[in-house]
Amino acid sequence: MDLFNKSELDIKLLRYSWTIPLSTLILSMSIHWFSGDARTFLIYISEADYPGLQRIVFTTGLTITGLIYSLLSYKIYLNFEDISPRKFLLIISTIGGVYIGINLVAMSFLDMYDHFSGHILTALTVFYGGMIWGLAIHFSLPKSSFLIKSIRLGSILLSVLGFITMTIAYNRAAQELGKAVILYEEMNLVQHPYLDIAAIGEYALVFGFFMILFSIELDVIKINDS
Repeated sequence: MDLFNKSELDIKLLRYSWTIPLSTLILSMSIHWFSGDARTFLIYISEADYPGLQRIVFTTGLTITGLIYSLLSYKIYLNFEDISPRKFLLIISTIGGVYIGINLVAMSFLDMYDHFSGHILTALTVFYGGMIWGLAIHFSLPKSSFLIKSIRLGSILLSVLGFITMTIAYNRAAQELGKAVILYEEMNLVQHPYLDIAAIGEYALVFGFFMILFSIELDVIKINDS
C-alpha cells in the first residue's frame, strides 16, 4: 500500500476506517458489560473507556482509527483532485477529515471520567465534523450510482437523526431530573428512560457514520473497476 503518494486508493484502508472502530467499540463495550463495570445495559459508548482491559482496547483502537481517518482524507484528495466535480468541497473534506482524526485520537485519551470537559469538546467535534465530512465527500466525489448515493444519504440522515435524538433525550432527562447528568456517579444513582433513549441515539449516529465510510468504499471500488 503506497501511503503518501498518489496511487489507486487502497480498499483495505477504507475498510479499516469502519471495521477497526466498529470492532473496537463492540469489544470494549462487551468487556465493560461482562466485567460487571457497566451501570446499565444501554451505556454511552464512552463509558467503555473505563479503567481496565476495556480502556486499553478503547484507546488503542480509536487512536489507530484517528490516524487512519487523517491518512484516508489525504489519500482521497490525492486520488480525486483531478476528477472531482467540486474540488473546493474535496479540499474542505480533506481538512475536515484530518481534523476529525486528530480529535478522535485526543478523545481516546480524554476519558469521560477524569477529563469530562475535554472529552465532550473532542467528541462533539467528531460528531459534528463527521456529518459535515460525510456531506462534503458525498458532493465532491465523481457521480455515484443511485444505490451507493442512496446508502450514503440514508446514512447521513441516520447520523443526523441519531444526534438529534441523543441531544433531545439527554436534555429531557436533565430537565426532569432538575440538573445535567454529567458524572458517572450521578448517572449510576439516577436512572432515567431518556438516558437510555439518548444512548440509542448515539448508537444510530455512530452506525450511520460507519455506513457513510462503507458507501465511500463501494464508490472507490466502482471507480477503480471502471
